[in-house]
Amino acid sequence: VVSGAAERMAERSRFLGPAYPFLLDDEGDVLDYDWDGSSLGKGAYLLSLILSHLSAISPVLDGSCVYPEASEIVQLRRYLQYFATAALAAEVRGRAWSFDSPRPDGSGFIDKLEEIWSELRDGQVEPQIGAPIHAKDDQIDVFAARLHADRLPGFLLAAAQVATGKLWKGKDIRSHLEVFNKRWFGSQPVTQ
Repeated sequence: VVSGAAERMAERSRFLGPAYPFLLDDEGDVLDYDWDGSSLGKGAYLLSLILSHLSAISPVLDGSCVYPEASEIVQLRRYLQYFATAALAAEVRGRAWSFDSPRPDGSGFIDKLEEIWSELRDGQVEPQIGAPIHAKDDQIDVFAARLHADRLPGFLLAAAQVATGKLWKGKDIRSHLEVFNKRWFGSQPVTQ
């Protein structure tokens, strides 16, 4: 389990470069992160990431009484989503919304998007022709923003994909954001 987890983290570290918040030593034995007051959140994030992917990392615990059941793995992946939302709020020093489907509050796609943009007040949510009729999250899992006191556009806005599946490398959120805005806004947000 340890070597599989170390390999997975080393791969993510290579792929994400300096954006990856964890450091793995050269032997893959020690995992470290900066102590900055959010370490418990990073630890919880990391633990839920590893536990929700035990079967992909190693089959050694498969079938044992300590291996999480399918329902527990689903819950661990939800925790990962929640931790990622909280972590992004802390990173931007602002507010964050979990947008992944199913959303914690049970809201629908448009309802949640309207709720977020009623707070951000930059652009007008209005699904455009060709937008998916039954959208779940349209590849966005978390939105976060640090608004200015004047509440005008140009604030810090972040969007994230909390990819936990096998296809996480192929989920390029940066190029998708332009498509996202064109699909879901009549009046495009000014903030990038």
